[in-house]
Amino acid sequence: MKKGFSLIELLLVVVLMTLVAWMLPQYLRTVQKENQTQKGALEQARELQKALNTRSQQQQFQLDNLDRALQNMPRKTGATHPAKKK
Repeated sequence: MKKGFSLIELLLVVVLMTLVAWMLPQYLRTVQKENQTQKGALEQARELQKALNTRSQQQQFQLDNLDRALQNMPRKTGATHPAKKK
């Protein structure tokens, strides 16, 4: 049996290592850009959630005020329509 590597095996390893060395930085840049994009999207989602929470609280406050106003209104007793004459 021969010891060592054939020329084809060495060439294959060199080509693969060259491809990895060439593609790895691009892959890392792509991952970094994606992380920044996700952070931006997450921040936008947080801002939207804050705005929705604020709007919801404002609407609840308005509904509470309306409910209190309706409860404080005097109630009429008796018929509200005049009786029909025959």
